[in-house]
Amino acid sequence: MDRDLVQFHIALLGSKQPFEITPLQKQLYAAYTKGERGHMLPSISKGEDFERFLAAFVAAFNMTSEGKVHLIIHQRVNPWAIEQIKLIASHIFSIRKGKSSREVIQRLYLQFQSVLIGPETRGPEPKRWVAYGFVQPDVAPNWMKMRLGAPIKKPKA
Repeated sequence: MDRDLVQFHIALLGSKQPFEITPLQKQLYAAYTKGERGHMLPSISKGEDFERFLAAFVAAFNMTSEGKVHLIIHQRVNPWAIEQIKLIASHIFSIRKGKSSREVIQRLYLQFQSVLIGPETRGPEPKRWVAYGFVQPDVAPNWMKMRLGAPIKKPKA
């Protein structure tokens, strides 16, 4: 991830709620930059945390400039995550409607095509990946466990 994720987030999503960057997302981006590819969720979490999911999506979307990226989503939250991706995509395209060139819109569309979404964790480690929705007791391959950071707590306001 060669681009600054905080700046990428702001450029991609703007600054309106619920897409405005948060202190928690800044912490997650700092960890992604150090090579972590996801973070364990607190064990009490059901996994449906838009703030954390948005950070995982932005980190994956950022890597599409290098090629295909696997956004590995735990199967327990996969249906919810697909709905969030639709919401994010709608927002990304709506804030550019009438303001961006056809080439910019086409590039964004191709970037979306480069994000491979799903719960698949079998096989060798993908070249580029980000994970979302896993907790400590989850069964995951060693290549994933070694690159998932500890749960990051939300900063106090």
